[in-house]
Order: sequence, then C-alpha cells, then structure tokens
Amino acid sequence: MYTDIEIVMNIAKQLAERIESRALLADCTDFNDAEHVATLHAVSDEINELFDRQEYHLGNIMAKQIKRVAA
Repeated sequence: MYTDIEIVMNIAKQLAERIESRALLADCTDFNDAEHVATLHAVSDEINELFDRQEYHLGNIMAKQIKRVAA
C-alpha cells in the first residue's frame, strides 16, 4: 500500500506529463475539427480528475498532521 505522500508525488508526475501533452496538443489542434477539440477536452478532463485526486490525498495528509498536533 502506498502512503498519501507517494500517491501525491505520483499524481504530480502524471499531471506534469498530461499538462505537457495538453500544451503540445493545443499547439497543433485544429479548432474547426470536432475530433481534435474532443481529444483536447478529454485530456483536460483527465487533468481535472488528477487534480481532484491530488487534492483528496493532500487533505488526508493535512488531516493527519492536524491530528498529530492536536494530540
């Protein structure tokens, strides 16, 4: 089982890759082509899901730290 920190770091790596690929894709996207635009939206959706997952795990880390301080 991975720790929350390991998960956050893994998600950060995935985010960096997806953001880079989205930037490259946006540079060559024909915005008049619905398929190109759909692909760009799909990559953006993946990025948003990764941000949500990262936020969840960062929340877990913060909650654990608060519990330690409060104890």
